[in-house]
Amino acid sequence: MEYVIYALMAVLLVYIIYRNYQMIVTFKKNKKYIDCYQSLLRYEEDAPAKIDAYLAEQKDPEYINKGKVLKLYQQIRNDESYLETLNELDLKGIFFQKGKASKQKVSLNADVFVWLYLILAIARKKSKFDVIDAMKEKIEALGLDQRLEVKETSAILDALYERGDGGAAFLNDILEGNYIEYEYDKSLIALFKRFAAATLAYASEPIEEYYQEELRNFAGTLIGENYMNNLDLIEKYPPHNKEEETKE
Repeated sequence: MEYVIYALMAVLLVYIIYRNYQMIVTFKKNKKYIDCYQSLLRYEEDAPAKIDAYLAEQKDPEYINKGKVLKLYQQIRNDESYLETLNELDLKGIFFQKGKASKQKVSLNADVFVWLYLILAIARKKSKFDVIDAMKEKIEALGLDQRLEVKETSAILDALYERGDGGAAFLNDILEGNYIEYEYDKSLIALFKRFAAATLAYASEPIEEYYQEELRNFAGTLIGENYMNNLDLIEKYPPHNKEEETKE
């Protein structure tokens, strides 16, 4: 009996060591990823080199494709060749596991949608409609229609293409909290509301005074400054002050 107990304890110890190792590796990968995206948002000259170095280190499809999302934004913003990155980008590599969407991966990587919104906005500013169409196809292929982020993507696309109501109905639903039927990352909902307000402003929809102030606060963040610059909203909603952020 004692042998069995010791054997179980040994197995448990090995598992704990393995899990701790996995957590350390994941932390290091995420730290480098965050460093890359902050550098990119700050328009730092060495951002492209950091992203290339990050990509060269990765073997996991999840992190490779997260890096390619950053690289695609960088290339479009800097008027560089982007077709290879666009064609290689596989969003399923970020959100899927064993051939199907993983709730855990979708939840852990919900912030990737922030970058997809940024890509759509910069592509519209640069009239890169091939990028918008390709990203729409890649996002729809995920089959994550129950996610608020995907529904918001669709509304943003309607605004950028000036289709129908310009996405106004759902974007207003987000602002009013009418999204109970959707899954979403609760830690990011305030950020998604800011994206909704900024997109409504881009579409010249009326914005409540509270969200006009929120847009000025949003413009003071790295992510908000980039998104609102891409939509030519900064002059209309100048930031009150600059906010530092690590991961919105």
